[in-house]
Amino acid sequence: YAVIYNYANENYVSYIDLSKKRREHYAKVKAKEIFTKDEIKLIWNRVENKYDAIVLMLIYSGMRIGELLNLKKEDIHLDEKYLEITQSKTEAGVRSVPIADKVFNFYKEWYDSSPDKVIYLLYDDNFDRLTYSQYIKKYYKPFMKKLRLFLTIHSCRHTCATMLDAANVNMEIIQNILGHKNNMYFDYYTIVNISELIQAINRI
Repeated sequence: YAVIYNYANENYVSYIDLSKKRREHYAKVKAKEIFTKDEIKLIWNRVENKYDAIVLMLIYSGMRIGELLNLKKEDIHLDEKYLEITQSKTEAGVRSVPIADKVFNFYKEWYDSSPDKVIYLLYDDNFDRLTYSQYIKKYYKPFMKKLRLFLTIHSCRHTCATMLDAANVNMEIIQNILGHKNNMYFDYYTIVNISELIQAINRI
């Protein structure tokens, strides 16, 4: 605020080292709220179809399940490896999200496997928009039960944030990927290039 309105010539906040606080914050995240490395490996090994793959699409994007379900095919930019979220529960949630190389083929499979008339990226057996209740009841819970994992769907988002932090990704980049509101200084002065987001997501 002081820098923006010329009450100060320099932003001394930039000299504060928050790395310790960040580690303490993520250390407080209960183990049951995130997928461990072994559990993520288990998911990779047991994916049998594109509905199973949605879990990995969430883990490697940090999206809320509602944001993913609302994605239209026109929001997906496969050549540039990013997607646009135009509907979210918060203003900061409207954003561009990088598509990680690890899960790129899952997005492409969903995109290419539906008729041109289908609007949404994810769909049900009738090529209608896949709803939250459909996905959770018919696909997510049975898949988790098969793997003997009992984390909620929101754990995917927690997992992404935790992995990005463990990879020492800049906090402002993490906030941009997840759609968290940045502080005022960065809202005004930080412009994040989509290529930076892609590089960051590919670090996990």
